[in-house]
Amino acid sequence: MRTTLNKIFILLFLPFFSIAQENDFQTWTSVSASKKLIKKTDLIVKQGARFRENSSVKSKLFTDIRIKRKYNKHFSFAVGYRFSNDWNKRFLLAQKNRFYSDVYYKDKLKKRFLLDLRARWQTQGNFEGYSSLFRQKSVVAYNIRKTKLEPSFAIEYFLNIESVLKNAPHTIFCLTEDWQYKYSKEKAVFPLPYVKENKFWPVVRRVDDAFGDRNLNCSCNTIEDYN
Repeated sequence: MRTTLNKIFILLFLPFFSIAQENDFQTWTSVSASKKLIKKTDLIVKQGARFRENSSVKSKLFTDIRIKRKYNKHFSFAVGYRFSNDWNKRFLLAQKNRFYSDVYYKDKLKKRFLLDLRARWQTQGNFEGYSSLFRQKSVVAYNIRKTKLEPSFAIEYFLNIESVLKNAPHTIFCLTEDWQYKYSKEKAVFPLPYVKENKFWPVVRRVDDAFGDRNLNCSCNTIEDYN
């Protein structure tokens, strides 16, 4: 009787916590396969897809390859690569590469509680530029007695690693506006000591990052205007 009540409680209670980040029903689906390379070391290949706009339009297709090694009963380590095709809301395609490394920790808090932690450092982007990100994921699961049901609670923290070089150049107008970067103004405009005596102030910032650097759009008048 108690087992039945637990199942009913989960089915009725958990849906109230299914709150989406966006006003859209999205679907994640994936399939994976693993193969043991050597003792305590596995190769894991994962193929996934994401659909948005009430699961009617694809927004991401990716292939993930990871090598994971178990250090002991608590710690594991992994390195991986992911290639993805991402479509934005205007259906423009962007192909991205992701390189990452993970540290895993698992332990039992009590008899039926399981703690699962993952720390990830990843670098993602393409020829237009790369950005780094630190992610910390924590999962607490509970095994319901005499059942295979294991509800869990998960939370993930994201920390963007801002690059002075990626955001350069910083114009003089940046100093007068609200400073939105985590590094100091001095580091942005005077990265090296000698720059203080030979500072050249750019009048404009980069447009579309590295893509704009390689695809210049000249706004000069035509040659006929000077005849």
